[in-house]
Amino acid sequence: MNKQLYILLGGVLGVLIVLALFLTFGLQEEDKQAALYYVKKDSFFLASVQVSLKKEEGLAELMNRYLTEPAPPEMESLVAPGGAFLGSSYDEEGVFQIDVNGAYFSIDYGIEGNRLNLQALVHTVLSFTGEEEVRILRDGVPGGFLHNGIFMGNPFTADPNVIEY
Repeated sequence: MNKQLYILLGGVLGVLIVLALFLTFGLQEEDKQAALYYVKKDSFFLASVQVSLKKEEGLAELMNRYLTEPAPPEMESLVAPGGAFLGSSYDEEGVFQIDVNGAYFSIDYGIEGNRLNLQALVHTVLSFTGEEEVRILRDGVPGGFLHNGIFMGNPFTADPNVIEY
């Protein structure tokens, strides 16, 4: 009888050890992959740079990296100096929206440059969130016009025609 009890206790102990190892190592989430979009200097299209975020990091950390880390040498960020990410939310219709400060789009790069700057932001946000569209607020205010008449009141989708593959 003692031999059977030891075998049973050994089995229970083995299961507990396996469970402890699984809980310690098996459920750890890996870092998340994200993409930052910049303008290619030689083609005036967007290209992505893959970055890793820790599992607990979110859109705010991604945007902080987008705003503070320099673009790779062959690429350029069109975000104006002083541009800042102020937050994200959903509006009353369920549309995902992000808020950037007024300085974010303060430089007029001309129609195509402004469009690429806007699409770089849209692609970066949507590739991370998985949303299909995003409304961009400036200092908490929806609408208005960006340089060259780009209307900011409607949600934007990611335009695949501006990406260099």
